[in-house]
Amino acid sequence: MLLQLLPRDITKHWEGLSEAISKSLPPTTSVSRDRMSIILQSLISETMQCWVLCEPSVEKKVSELFAVATTELVKETGSATRNLLIYSLFGLRAVSDDQWREGFETLRKFAQSRDCENIIAYTDNPAVVSLAKKFGGDVSTTLIVIGVK
Repeated sequence: MLLQLLPRDITKHWEGLSEAISKSLPPTTSVSRDRMSIILQSLISETMQCWVLCEPSVEKKVSELFAVATTELVKETGSATRNLLIYSLFGLRAVSDDQWREGFETLRKFAQSRDCENIIAYTDNPAVVSLAKKFGGDVSTTLIVIGVK
């Protein structure tokens, strides 16, 4: 089950969350030492969203954590196209195709509710590319990153 964390939960569990997020940042992210503080502020202010893929216990609490993801609603200024960007995704243990499928469906519904056209992501992980293909994703575009500093 994919659950969106509330700001208070993000703050409470930031130490573990930040470690997972920092291990899966996109290649366009600054390497500044305060980048994780900036990401935390974005999550607390709900500019970004934090998600956990887990198996809930009977008490509806997280009992087993499989993955941590962050997303951001982005708008292409030139075309006014809204997309949901999967900003980071980090697996903590093996995740079944059914769990990924259920998580993707949750993100799809969230994106639709925010008037998004697409879900987009950066990755260099072949397993993630394979999953995207399974869900009908177009993986033919290459992200080119050329640093200027």
